[in-house]
Amino acid sequence: NKTYKELFGFTELSREVINNLKKDFYGIINPDYVSIVLNKNDDIIGFGIAVPSMSKAMQKAGGKLFPFGFIHILKALKKNDTVDLLLIAVHNDYQNKGVHSIIFEENTSNFIKNKIKYVEVTKSLESNYKLKNLWSDYENRQHKRTRCYIKNLTKA
Repeated sequence: NKTYKELFGFTELSREVINNLKKDFYGIINPDYVSIVLNKNDDIIGFGIAVPSMSKAMQKAGGKLFPFGFIHILKALKKNDTVDLLLIAVHNDYQNKGVHSIIFEENTSNFIKNKIKYVEVTKSLESNYKLKNLWSDYENRQHKRTRCYIKNLTKA
């Protein structure tokens, strides 16, 4: 919550929402794709979470889990060459100090071990320059765009 509070449109997550998200993602999280950085006091100062990409599997399944779409999902969880980077966060006091490099190093070595070729950065605002700058040293291609628009629904 502290790290994301600066982003446009972010709403702080309650403990209940966090617990529900944990339950929702528990079955698809691969521990190899979770990196956590601690400081000398064992406080979490940064983390990165990626999951196997479900995009191709959902296309094969036609967007439906039943009667047989779930088979494509299960296969994608076991064997996949693409991951979706869900979250990366570094505590404000530790930003611009190389913590994200530690996260990337850990994730990259695990991606190589698991034969991952591609990483998709999901739902990042084009105005999130801190995140965009993280990718400047990597070969990358922007092929999706996320924007927020504001429209007043009442007369001014």
